[in-house]
Amino acid sequence: MVVTVTGSAAYPTEIKILPERDLKILKARKELIQEGKEVKAYRISKMTGLPQTKVKERLEKIEHYYPLLLDFIRDVRKTRYASVRQSNWQRFFSADGFLYGIELEEQMLRQGLWPFGASTPYGCIYDEKTKTLRLDPVKEQALNKFIERCADGEVPQRVARELGIPIHNAYNILDSTTYKGYITFNGKAFQFRSLAVVGEETWGRAHELHKFWASHGKKRPRAPLGTKWVGNKLVPHDQDNKIGRLCDLRLKRYSFQAIGKELGIGWYRVYLALKRKRLYVDLGMVDAKTWERALQVHIDPGEAAGRERDASEGEIQRALLKGPLRFSEIMKTTGFKNTTVIKHLRHLQRDTHVVDKEPGQRGKWHLVQ
Repeated sequence: MVVTVTGSAAYPTEIKILPERDLKILKARKELIQEGKEVKAYRISKMTGLPQTKVKERLEKIEHYYPLLLDFIRDVRKTRYASVRQSNWQRFFSADGFLYGIELEEQMLRQGLWPFGASTPYGCIYDEKTKTLRLDPVKEQALNKFIERCADGEVPQRVARELGIPIHNAYNILDSTTYKGYITFNGKAFQFRSLAVVGEETWGRAHELHKFWASHGKKRPRAPLGTKWVGNKLVPHDQDNKIGRLCDLRLKRYSFQAIGKELGIGWYRVYLALKRKRLYVDLGMVDAKTWERALQVHIDPGEAAGRERDASEGEIQRALLKGPLRFSEIMKTTGFKNTTVIKHLRHLQRDTHVVDKEPGQRGKWHLVQ
């Protein structure tokens, strides 16, 4: 049903109300506000089953014509529409009707039934015949691992990405009591033990950590090299002694790129690690004098490039010690890219005369005797 409302002097406009759609959106909007969540189109879309684009469009219009809508409701109450459909809609839109609907939904929740149809929490399946919810067996294990790992201090977004959980659901899961066996509606908690994927203590730890970072207005960052999050604190987690090796290599005047290659990490993580002047000292992972010496090392770009070249050319020569190799075989053995191998082979052939190539396009490279 479409209802056209003509504006008043204060709101000189004409609007079209779509009662069934608008009621669903207003109801979902109220629930989000009651739960303290920001009103977003994708959340309402998931709750109502309406297309996200339609929800966004109607939300904007509802915000615009809300005062006019209140005037219309008052007029409806005065005129008392004769049509059954219109009167039902009027009753539902009224304050008494809305409260009556909430009471029915609460009664269903107390009986273990699900009153919201296909609008289900992530990882749950709605059974139309029994009007109940059950966990999706495919997603249940991922949800369990996700909450347990977040409770142990891991970054929710990264864990969600690894387990195949949509990123936009990650923080909703840590906020929703559903996954510890309770449905929260209208400020009340209704027990649904069949939906619990973890114990209350585990969910509580994950939730508290999420609240801690949310209260600081940011998401939990990635733990620095050689550490991990336990609660909201960083603790040592350096089984391969990467921080100690990083200091040793830096004192030998290795560049960020060379250190990263030795440790199997990106050069930027090496750079960030060296910027954390006190973290590793305070955690007892390296002594203060060694760390200060490592921080004072400054390498000239030319020196770093020469060191990189010597190291790479050394690997190529070691590969050729086993016998002549074609260009593709050198790439495969050393793991270098096409351009890197070309550059170093040219230098070894033309400038240092250490290697040479057999005639022909597919000729093999070999060490000069």
